[in-house]
Amino acid sequence: MAARDDDTLSKLYYRIGEVAQIVGVDPSVLRHWEHEFRALRPRRTKSGQRVYSQHDVRKLLEIRRLRYEEQLTTKGAIRRLRQVGIEPQPEPPPSSEPEPQAAPEPQAAPEPQAAPEPQATLEPQAAPEPQAAPEPQAALEPAGDAIPSTEGLRQVLLALRRRVVDVISLLDQVEAD
Repeated sequence: MAARDDDTLSKLYYRIGEVAQIVGVDPSVLRHWEHEFRALRPRRTKSGQRVYSQHDVRKLLEIRRLRYEEQLTTKGAIRRLRQVGIEPQPEPPPSSEPEPQAAPEPQAAPEPQAAPEPQATLEPQAAPEPQAAPEPQAALEPAGDAIPSTEGLRQVLLALRRRVVDVISLLDQVEAD
């Protein structure tokens, strides 16, 4: 399979088999390059199939040229693509001095309270605090420089969601009074 010139790209989107033929590599190589090069992020259809834009195909042709014709390593190709602005710059490493973050204060679960007795006054009453289980502190703050796992991020987002729902229900109670 020979690589075609990118001037022959006539469609807006191409499937992985078509792109593999255009670039002149196996589809498995394209999938591998997606993991190595941050600039390659093809869209996916509802069924999960990769679709590459003309811009993606041009990037792949350049990567192929760097890897096979100039015989650069993957790191060398990434470096060259960064120089021309195709590959994004690496994220800066975490500094030794942590940045101040507004982390939520750990709260103990409130003690169960007896229901307040109805009062005859017309003064607004404070809404009772919602009863929620304490959030696991480990899920809210990643340890050191560790990148939280997908499950850890999911737990953090679920905890935030519960808090937002609690705040919304309190606002609804205040509006109803």
